[in-house]
Amino acid sequence: MSTYQFHTHTAKHYFCSTCGIYPFHRKRTAPEHYGVHVYCLDNFDPAGIPVRATEGSGLRYATSDDLVKAQ
Repeated sequence: MSTYQFHTHTAKHYFCSTCGIYPFHRKRTAPEHYGVHVYCLDNFDPAGIPVRATEGSGLRYATSDDLVKAQ
């Protein structure tokens, strides 16, 4: 695995330097959490993952009001 970082160097983007796959990352806004590319996991069905909407500019969970405004 290779790591790509920029600006504050808080976020870390991990990728394979041979094939380029991007299996996971750590966000600047929540460096204690990992984001995982589920298609990199063996024998895992992503259909079972609950989906939650987020309001992107504030990085907060979307409310029903946000969803109505978007329509």
